[in-house]
Amino acid sequence: MLRQEALLRRALSERGHLSPQTSIEVDHISGSAEVDGLRVGLVHPDSYFARGRRLWSRRRRYHYFFKGHISSSGGREKMLSAFQNVSNSKIVSSDAGRWKWLKGNFDWFYFSQLGKSKFGLCPNQADWPGDFFWTYRFVDCLLAGAIPVLFRLTPLSDDFVAGFFFVWDDSLQSEISETKRIKMAEHNYQLALSRFRLPECPNE
Repeated sequence: MLRQEALLRRALSERGHLSPQTSIEVDHISGSAEVDGLRVGLVHPDSYFARGRRLWSRRRRYHYFFKGHISSSGGREKMLSAFQNVSNSKIVSSDAGRWKWLKGNFDWFYFSQLGKSKFGLCPNQADWPGDFFWTYRFVDCLLAGAIPVLFRLTPLSDDFVAGFFFVWDDSLQSEISETKRIKMAEHNYQLALSRFRLPECPNE
C-alpha cells in the first residue's frame, strides 16, 4: 500500500468515515485521490496536524534538515551535496519512509527533528514521471513549522505550492529573520489545514 493511501485511510478512520464499503482510488503520479467518487487530493490525518504542531520547537537547532532515501538516480544525491557540510544542518540517508509498517503511522522521531529545523529540504526526483510534481516532504515541513526549500532542478508544480511560503535552494535563506520565519511557518500551517486535510463531509 502506498503511503498516500495509508494516510487517507487513517484520515477517514479518524473522522469515522472508513468502512468496508468505502471506495478509495489513489493516483500517486498526480498526488490525487478519490473517496466514493469525490476527489480529495493529498490528505493527511487530523492527528498528524496536532502532533506535528506539538513538536514545534522554540529553539530551532538545525538550519537545514533532510531525512530520506539518497541516491544518484533522480539527482537527489547531487542536490543534497551542497548542504552536507553546512554548519548546524542535518542530512540523514534513510529508507525508513519506505518501510511498510511506517507508511500509515506518525514518525515521531522524524517530525521531532523537523520540528527543530528552520528549513526542510524538499528535493523531488528529476526523473519523476508525469507532469505534476509534488512531495510528501513539502507537507511534512508545513506540519512541523519548517520552511520548505525547493530545488531549481526539480521544482514542484505551481498548483501544489500555491499560497505557501518557501525558498529556493540557491537563495540566501540566512537573510530571513527569525520573526519573519515564524510568521511564514504559521501562515503555512494554517493554509495546510485547509489544503491537505479531508473536507468536512467526504462521503456526502
